[in-house]
Order: sequence, then structure tokens, then C-alpha cells
Amino acid sequence: MRYKLVIFDFDGTLADTFPAVFRIANKIAEKHHFRQIGVEERERLRNYSADRIFKDLGVPKWRLPMLASEIRSALGKEIDSIHLFEGIIGMLKELALEGLILAVASSNSKKNIQKVLGSEISRLFNCFECGVNLTGKSSRISKILRHTKVKREDAILIGDEIRDGDAAKEIGVAFGAVSWGFTHKEALLACNPEYLFEKPEDIVSMLGEGDNSK
Repeated sequence: MRYKLVIFDFDGTLADTFPAVFRIANKIAEKHHFRQIGVEERERLRNYSADRIFKDLGVPKWRLPMLASEIRSALGKEIDSIHLFEGIIGMLKELALEGLILAVASSNSKKNIQKVLGSEISRLFNCFECGVNLTGKSSRISKILRHTKVKREDAILIGDEIRDGDAAKEIGVAFGAVSWGFTHKEALLACNPEYLFEKPEDIVSMLGEGDNSK
């Protein structure tokens, strides 16, 4: 088996939260007098990193922690409308059955994430590192590695954004990009991921016992 630890991003990787996130973000933008995001512009922004997106929208970095907190709080009020992508539950159960350690590193809150996952699936995860800054999660990945006592070469981060690839590279863990999330596949491929997953089942087939490449 190639890896011992699989760290998942949540928004756009496990759960389809972005329609709600964009709707909430536009309400918050109106409140704080930032530029709102139209449907056509949203597609363009899917090619960019989080840093580039916030720069384009004129959002100063010092405002990001406050905005992230507001988004998490508002998302919590709509959490019953958020669902996991099709195939995610089966994929997580298969990985757990094969003995892989599962973790989450996300800018969303632990409460929101566990509500969407449900109690049964939440118990499959060894740890949750949540409330990550909107532009990076490398420190939380390091905490997960320390908590699980897994070496970085035995871990992979799976996510749907450029910042996930950047964080994986910074810490020295592998990066697996998913094609069904926020960032367009072509932009993710530019991050040189070790894997590109087209569907959740690919994660099992590429990372499970059938992969003897390590």
C-alpha cells in the first residue's frame, strides 16, 4: 500500500458546498462593500488560487480571518442543505476497511463538517484540523502528521484547490487532485499532483491495496 495516511480537504472534495459558499460570500461582500461575484466570473475564478481570487476581488489579507469566520457561521445555518458528493461514503468506508488512517484539514468548522458527514462516517476519521486560514493549511497538515505519527512520505493530501497543492508541496506530502470540485482540472494539473482523481472510486483503486508502487 502506497500511503498510510490520507488527509482530505472538505469543501469541494468531500462535500458540494460551493453553491452555498458563493451565495453566502456575495451576501457578506455586499455587507462589507466588496465586489460581488457573478456567475460568469465565478467560472473564470475557478482557474485561480485563493490568493489570486481575493486579490482580484479587492479583499485585503488582514480581513480574511474575519470573513472566513462569517462564512463558516452562515454556512452552519444552511448545513442541512449541504450533501456529500455521490460515491464519497463508499470510498471512505473502503479506505478505512483497508486500514488507512483518515483525517480532514479544512477551512470549514468541525461542527459543520461532522454534521454533513454524520456520526457513522465521522467516526472513520482519526482527527479533524478545522478552521484553517482561507489561503493556507500547511500548519494543520503538520499537526495531523504529529498527531498520527505518520511520516510525510507516507501521507497524501487530497483536495480540489490550488492552495491544497501548495500546502502539500510546502510540507512534503503527496498531492491528489480531484476533478469534481471548485478548481478546473487544467489548473490543478499545473500543480503537478501525484494523482488526478476523476471520481471517488479512483481514490480507492489508486491508493488501496491494489497499488503496490511503494
